[in-house]
Amino acid sequence: MMAFYIGTISLFLIDLFDFNTQELGTFLFVVGVFLSFNQAVLSKFFVKKFGEFRTLLIGLTFCALGLIAINLTTNLYVFIGFYYIMNLGLSLCFPTFNALISMHADPKKQGEIMGISEAINSFAMALFPVISAYLYDLFGFGLYFFISALPAFALLLAILKLRKVGAAALD
Repeated sequence: MMAFYIGTISLFLIDLFDFNTQELGTFLFVVGVFLSFNQAVLSKFFVKKFGEFRTLLIGLTFCALGLIAINLTTNLYVFIGFYYIMNLGLSLCFPTFNALISMHADPKKQGEIMGISEAINSFAMALFPVISAYLYDLFGFGLYFFISALPAFALLLAILKLRKVGAAALD
């Protein structure tokens, strides 16, 4: 989802708000500052209050809702509010996903598993922005409904895992 989003968000903002290069750069800078703040401050708060797995569920929910909502407005200020929800979701997902992998991996294979996880992430970050830009050219704004389905699908899988494993998944 993140790689699809990265490959198209500038196109989306230019199409939706007719941003020039300075406005786009400013918007992306502010988003980066909020992402850093959310990861440094709010993700710790959520993990402390809800635990890693619940924080991942909350993050996936915010990602899906935020991505859907940004498709539903052309008002910049409303968009920014929805975008912040999505941004917070991203901030909650990535650190907690990596924490869960490291916590549940066999300690003897933890480095290998984390390496594979990062390799998959790097491959996705190399390939999917190109694919998403092409798909954005074909489908325009509608691509974001597809992108929002990705964290929604991950959320569904996590909920199914929770129902299967029960309370043990929350530890």
